[in-house]
Formats: sequence, structure tokens, C-alpha cells
Amino acid sequence: MLTRMITVFISICLICGCDTAGKKPPAAIKIDNINITAGEYDEAFKNSPYASSDTPEARKEFLNNFVTRMLMLREAERTGVDKNPEFLKNVQLFWQQSLVKMMLDRKIKELASHVAVNDNEVKDYYEANKETLFKEKDLPAVYGEIKWLILNRKQQALLDDWLNSLRGSSKIDINYKLLKIEE
Repeated sequence: MLTRMITVFISICLICGCDTAGKKPPAAIKIDNINITAGEYDEAFKNSPYASSDTPEARKEFLNNFVTRMLMLREAERTGVDKNPEFLKNVQLFWQQSLVKMMLDRKIKELASHVAVNDNEVKDYYEANKETLFKEKDLPAVYGEIKWLILNRKQQALLDDWLNSLRGSSKIDINYKLLKIEE
């Protein structure tokens, strides 16, 4: 009897769990067979310039533009523009640029946590450059600028080292003649 009750209880939990887990929130916007939830709309709104003034008017204007954009995207797919070689080339280029930017941002953030600038470095830089770069400026007035400059140089050096290590750990063979580049 206990085994049967446990089985029934587990079955009810599974049925209820699957039922709620499989449900998608209701569509707030329907454009033919495209359903957009309120959450998806809110996410798109938050990532738009309209979000800077979150008012009913701004939301209405964004909604109008959002629907227009969705209609244009659907039409682009219907007419095959999304399969156009030039479009696909542009998508690939955008993808590569985005990926490189994200990788650089990640690496710079990682490197920034390993770089520090101390007071002596700032003072030494100031002393070495006060006659040329910092005429008539005392150290306290330019301290932050110098510290930022040194920090960026150190980070750039570490980034260059990382990029060189990537080159060093890869087999790169370049045919300069085929590229019409004089060596």
C-alpha cells in the first residue's frame, strides 16, 4: 500500500512538474506565427535606446518599431535575403568581430587584475617627463593621469605577450608571394 501511494505521489509530481515546466508564458505580441512574450519584449526594450526614458509613450514608440522590424525580418526570410551570400558574409564578419571583441574584453579584464602601479612608478615617470609633458604642473595635479597611463602600458604589454604566445603556440605558414606582399 505504501509503495503504491509513493508511486501515485511521484506520478502526480511528475505530471504537475512537466506541465508547468513545459508551459511558455502567453504571447503578448502575435505576428502571424511569431509569438513574443512580455519578457522577450521587455528584454528587447531594455536593450534599446528607448529604455533611457521608460515611459508609456517610449514603450509605444518602441513597440511600433519592434513590430515593423519583426515584419521586415519575416519578409527578409520569406524572400530569401537571409540566404544571400553577401548577407551571410556580413554575418560571418560581424560574428568574427564580436567574438574577437569579447575575447579581448575578457583577457583585458583578466590581465587588469594582475597589474598594479605603485607611487614610485608614478613619481619616476613624472620626474622623467616633467620638463616635456608636464610643464608647469605639479605631481598631484597629474598623478591620476600618469597612473592610468602606466597601467594601460603595462596591460598592453601583457596583452602583447599573450598575443605573441598565441602566435608562438600555433603553426603559421604565410605565402607572401601569393598574397602579393614583398617580404
